[in-house]
Amino acid sequence: MTRHKKHDPHDLVDALEHVAYEIWKYKQSVAHYGQILHAGGDAAIEFRVLHHRVLLEFFYGRPKHQDNIVAWEYIHDWQRTQDVKKLTWFDDYMQRCHTMLAHISKTRSEMAKRGLKDWGNAWQVVEPQLDQTICNFLSGLANDHKDTCLKWVTEWSKGRHPGNDVLASLAAILGRP
Repeated sequence: MTRHKKHDPHDLVDALEHVAYEIWKYKQSVAHYGQILHAGGDAAIEFRVLHHRVLLEFFYGRPKHQDNIVAWEYIHDWQRTQDVKKLTWFDDYMQRCHTMLAHISKTRSEMAKRGLKDWGNAWQVVEPQLDQTICNFLSGLANDHKDTCLKWVTEWSKGRHPGNDVLASLAAILGRP
């Protein structure tokens, strides 16, 4: 496997729209979990776990493809300050996310039999860490990258999208209330 190389600065700026979007949707999946569960049942679980998966791979993952953009490309000391090795739950949780959100498999059936369709206990460990990591990332961005994220947050805030209420918290983290 070849070593992952930092992407072109223009590609990194373009990707910030998607980083901010994933953070928004994760925050929405937590804040509005009850409403989403009521309206969509298990889709609420999948919505939440999907955004965990995407963000945790972005923040801590080992890119499998040269096309993948990761957090350390934005913040030079990210890997040193955000050491995935300290997250004892990370590998098991990511394997669970990948398996339960992917193909129908024997492993998926085995996980279900072991009670791993219930995510509540894991979320109590994962989400405080993810919230802190989001804050660390957004706070650690260069000012021009913060401005790009804020541009998207501001644009989305103008629309009448469900879950827009969580966007104000992202603007505050970016240092621009």
